[in-house]
Amino acid sequence: MTPDDAQIWQAYWTTRGTAERNRLVERYWPVAVATAKVHCRRFPAADFGDVLGAAGRGLMRAVEGYDPAGGTAFRAAAVQGCRNGIVDDYRARDGRRRVATEPAADWGGDDPHFADRRQPDPAAATAAAELAWLVRAAVASLRDPSGWVVRRTLLDGLLLSEVAAEIDVSEPRACSLRREGLDRLRPILARATA
Repeated sequence: MTPDDAQIWQAYWTTRGTAERNRLVERYWPVAVATAKVHCRRFPAADFGDVLGAAGRGLMRAVEGYDPAGGTAFRAAAVQGCRNGIVDDYRARDGRRRVATEPAADWGGDDPHFADRRQPDPAAATAAAELAWLVRAAVASLRDPSGWVVRRTLLDGLLLSEVAAEIDVSEPRACSLRREGLDRLRPILARATA
């Protein structure tokens, strides 16, 4: 930590003021940009502005919750906070979990928005959420009938016969479309998880 960083952190810990917090967010903003770029490279269909906004909200929560006594360098906590912000944003869009849009007054506590961060292994929960997001984003990148069949069977849980009826094709044709979509999905997921 540079002397300037230490001075900004000390001012923030003393006052917990919005101005000091914003100075820290500005100081570590490149971490949010880099994290958003990594996610957008993995999933070209993702909107960079949306991903960057989510990473920024995660960075803000990371600043508010950082405890140097934990022994973690803030840059590492910032990267994880940005990732959590992106995952939370996609979860909120899926309607899976309500997330705070404004920074929390405290990190965790009794705030139900942060319940998953109080689990015994938050890294595993984050990894599982990120993998689910990766699969959803990869499936969303398939923009043809085969992608529609994969989306409806894999993500929406419909039977193949129901999807065939929706798109007015025979069930064997729907099965063929699903196979084509899954064949195209495998390399996308392999690149994304490599």
